[in-house]
Amino acid sequence: MKRHAPEPEVPTLRTRTPPDIKWLLNERAALAGEVSKAEVTQAGLRAKQARLEQQLAKAQFLTERAQCAQSRAQASMDALDATLALAHARVEPTAGGIVEAWAGRYGRRGALGAFVQEVLSAAAPEPLTTTVLMNLAARQFGITFPLSKDRRSFNKSVSGSLRGLHLRGLIEPLHDRQLGSHGRWRWKAPAASLDALRERAAEHSLEGAQAWR
Repeated sequence: MKRHAPEPEVPTLRTRTPPDIKWLLNERAALAGEVSKAEVTQAGLRAKQARLEQQLAKAQFLTERAQCAQSRAQASMDALDATLALAHARVEPTAGGIVEAWAGRYGRRGALGAFVQEVLSAAAPEPLTTTVLMNLAARQFGITFPLSKDRRSFNKSVSGSLRGLHLRGLIEPLHDRQLGSHGRWRWKAPAASLDALRERAAEHSLEGAQAWR
């Protein structure tokens, strides 16, 4: 049998991209990157726009409600001025100055402290933070915070109620008050009196004696 000689291997030719095509491809890749980046940026901006529109709508609603409250108060004040002018013409209506009334803001006086006490007592023995208590109280009394200063003012009111309960020995802080740490408060179970302890001990002794009969 006659053997055939192996055919010579054909060397693989490496095609080289022409410079003009390579430049065009690189330019297109760079532009594609810019398009992709712009799409991501637009998506983030649209989400931010949606959040801002929600905040704007809320601000407009609160502004309209504040305007209504102002109109009602102004009408009442005008009526009082007219009454003063008729009954006491020499009295200057503005002599009393401007006072931000506290009474009635949270219902009857002491209602805020009573609510905080009730919530902490119901949650015992688990503690609650000042922020949680603020949110619960705001929902309970229908309070909103159009401005940051309104929330700070309400925070002071809730903190004042907590201080009062602490001074009365009804609650205990679980945070370092000197460092101004985030407030955590827990209902403090009243200590059993000596008479109550004696009664409890006597009941246990009587139950033990009956069990041995």
